Amino acid sequence: MAEQLGVYGLTVEAKTFYVKELLARAVPTFCFLGYGIKKNIPARGGLNLEWRQLQRPAVATTALSQGTPPSAQAITWTNVTATILQYGAFARLSDLAYSQSFDEQVSELVGMWGEHMGETLDIIARNELIAGTNVQYAGSGGSRGNVSGPLIEAEVRKALATMKRNNVRKVASVGRYVLIAHPNTENDFLGSPTGNMSYILTQAGARGGDNPIFTGDSYDYLGVRIMYTANAKVYGSAGLSYIGVFTALLIGEGFYGESRLSESTGEIITHPIGSAGAQDPLNQYGTVGWKAALAVRRLQEANGLRIEHTSSIDVQGGN
Repeated sequence: MAEQLGVYGLTVEAKTFYVKELLARAVPTFCFLGYGIKKNIPARGGLNLEWRQLQRPAVATTALSQGTPPSAQAITWTNVTATILQYGAFARLSDLAYSQSFDEQVSELVGMWGEHMGETLDIIARNELIAGTNVQYAGSGGSRGNVSGPLIEAEVRKALATMKRNNVRKVASVGRYVLIAHPNTENDFLGSPTGNMSYILTQAGARGGDNPIFTGDSYDYLGVRIMYTANAKVYGSAGLSYIGVFTALLIGEGFYGESRLSESTGEIITHPIGSAGAQDPLNQYGTVGWKAALAVRRLQEANGLRIEHTSSIDVQGGN
């Protein structure tokens, strides 16, 4: 094809310019792992594990009779079991993709699969934790179908009182209770009419540029570390006038256990072209993927609390 250069030409020569720096992927904050009782299974230790607890009997308020021993107390043990399961995903890359692509295929896939693994494990943990039986419905509601209020500061104080009544200790690794909520929650919480958190953070916190009001980082309130992630569960409307029912999860020490195999948090696995043997007789593809093993199980229902609430910033459907 002849090409005319000048004002009316330059079609074949006007090629698309490819930016070599690829766009960053939108990745949610991973929050649901790391606050449980950790116990990994060593090599040759099987796939099943068990957490046990010796139950404390009622307090002994009856005075002893002189010279007469009391009745022996029955001792009760409880246990919770879990099975570690494997998860993973991979992609094939052709020999031509390896050699002729504009972009570095393997390094980008390694980064993408690492994020994919992290979010997968985070969602697996979330789904187990929010299924707990200890729940608080915001506002005057008594069920998911009639939740009537957002997550304001008063709801957090109410949830905290429940935890303290249950003698739940703070998560040892952070020295705080941990509250994981959806980003849409922050709009209501910081502007809470019953206790404006913006005012509290500026007046009670350290002044200056490191204050969470300026940095947007996680912050503490009444011994609670408050964190936000788009992975927080959002249920459908349940027939309500608004679209989503949001969940916030308050975690105390011993609420759940998490276990992996031999201290491994997961691995990225690459197989270059030519490594598949007879399965790839013409050396036409390689693979990049990830694999991880995980078990997450709620251990003590009273040590965690799910707060179901509305949001002034609504969302479509659930996640």
